[in-house]
Amino acid sequence: TEKMDTEKIKRNREYSERAFWTGHYHFLMQALAVAMSRCLVWRLVGVGTPYTLKDLFDFAKIQDEEHELNDPHFYFVSREGAIGLSPGLEYLTQWLFIPMEPGRERDFFLRDLREKLQEEEAAEMAVNQAVDAGLAQERQNATQYMVFQRGQQTGPFTVRQLMYQQLTPDTLVWSQGMASWTPASQVAEIASVMGYQQPSPQPQPQPKVQVQASPQPQAAAPVQYYMVDRNNQRLGPLTIDEMLNYGLTSDTLVWTEGMSQWTKAAEISILADLLRRYGR
Repeated sequence: TEKMDTEKIKRNREYSERAFWTGHYHFLMQALAVAMSRCLVWRLVGVGTPYTLKDLFDFAKIQDEEHELNDPHFYFVSREGAIGLSPGLEYLTQWLFIPMEPGRERDFFLRDLREKLQEEEAAEMAVNQAVDAGLAQERQNATQYMVFQRGQQTGPFTVRQLMYQQLTPDTLVWSQGMASWTPASQVAEIASVMGYQQPSPQPQPQPKVQVQASPQPQAAAPVQYYMVDRNNQRLGPLTIDEMLNYGLTSDTLVWTEGMSQWTKAAEISILADLLRRYGR
C-alpha cells in the first residue's frame, strides 16, 4: 500500500508539472483553477444545467476522486473558460462546461454565488473570532504563579510558561490563594505538567523565605542590569539569569540604577554569591 501511495504521489507530481507547461490537466480541479479566472458560471453541455463556481468545485472534487484520467486523456481550458475533455489532442476536445451567455440568468447566478461566498466567509470569520475569544478567556482564567529562584522573584507565569523557566522540584512558587511559598513538586498542577513525583500527603514545615511579608502577585520587578560582554559591547537591561547566559564572570563590568559607576560583578554581593556558586 505504501509503495502504491508513493507511486501515485510521483505520478500526480508529473501530471502537475506537465499541466503547468502544456495546459493539459489530469484533474478537473486543476482545470477549474484556471477556468475560474475567466468565468464564474457555466452550462453543462447537452443539458444546459447551470453550474456556478461553487457547484463545479463540489462536482470536480468528487469527479477527481472517483474517475481518474488515464494517459493520454486530459482536461483542456479555452481562452473563454470552457472546460473540455480531450482523448489526447486539443482539436478533439469534447466540451463539458461552457461559459453561460450574458443576461439576467447569469446575473442572478453571479449574485447568488457572491452571497453564498460572503456567507461562508462570515461564518469562517465568526468561528475564528470564537476560537480567539476562547483562547483569550483560557489565558485569563489560567492560574498565575510567582517564582523564587537564584535569589530573585519573577513572574507571574502560567503553568505552560513555567515549563520554560528551568524549575527544579525544590523551586519555590506562590499563587493567589496559597498560604505561603511552596516547592513546585508539592503543587499538583505544576507537578503533573513538569512530571515531578509528588510525595505522600503529610504535614511538612514550610520553608522560610525572606521575600516579602505578604506575597503579592504585583511584586516588584527583578532588578535590571547592564553589562559589558567579552566583545566590549554593552547589553541590557538584563536579569541576573540573562547575564549568566551571556557569560557573566567576576571581571565583567555591570551597572544598574542607583550605582554611581560601572563595577566588576565580583564587587556586588548578590552577583558574587552566584558567581562563586557557578565557579566563575
